[in-house]
Amino acid sequence: PLLFLHGAYAGAWCWESFLEGCASHGYDAYALSFRGHGRSPQIAALDSYGIDDYVQDLESAIETLPQSPILIAHSMGGFVAQRYLSRGGKVAALALLASVPPYGLTGSALYMGMFYPRLLVGLNQFEFGPDAHPDLNMVRELLFSADMTEQKLLEFAAAAQRESSRALMEMMLPQPWRLWAMPQVPALVLGAANDRVIPESD
Repeated sequence: PLLFLHGAYAGAWCWESFLEGCASHGYDAYALSFRGHGRSPQIAALDSYGIDDYVQDLESAIETLPQSPILIAHSMGGFVAQRYLSRGGKVAALALLASVPPYGLTGSALYMGMFYPRLLVGLNQFEFGPDAHPDLNMVRELLFSADMTEQKLLEFAAAAQRESSRALMEMMLPQPWRLWAMPQVPALVLGAANDRVIPESD
C-alpha cells in the first residue's frame, strides 16, 4: 500500500489526484490528515499538537494497513515520516518530496530570509496575522510553478489552513544530531531547483 502524508497548511485533500492516479494503476493508495487538519474533528485544538502527535497519527494509520506501506511524504509530512522511522517504525520504502530535513527548518528560514524575504513575511502573515486568506500571487510564487491555473490556486487557497504553532516551532529548533539517527531504508528524495521554501541543499 501507498500512504501519503501532507505538509503544513494542508490535509489529505491535497493528494486527491495522486490517489486517483495511483488507484488507476492498481495501487492501494491512502492519505492521512494529521489531527487538526482536513476533516479532523480536533481542529479547534490545533496549536496544542506537536510533531509527536502527528507521529502517533502515522503509527495508528500504519497499524490499520495489511502490510508495511511505502510512505510518500511532502514537506512537514516528510519530517514526521523521518521521526517515525528514527523511533523504529517500519516501512517498505520512503519517498520524500521537498521534505523538511531531519535537522529541521533552520536552514529553510535562513534561505528564505536571504533570497525571498517578501515570501517569508507573507507566509508568517498567513500563519500569525488576522487575515487567513492568502494572496494568490504569493501562493503561486511560494508553492507552485508559474503555469498553475487560477482555478487550481483558488481551490488550494480555499482549502489551506493555519498550521500548529507548536509543530512549526518544533521544526524550527536546530536538530543536527538527528542526521545520525536515520535508519537505512530504500528512499527516494526529490527536490526542485526553484523551490522557494526548501533549498536544494536540504
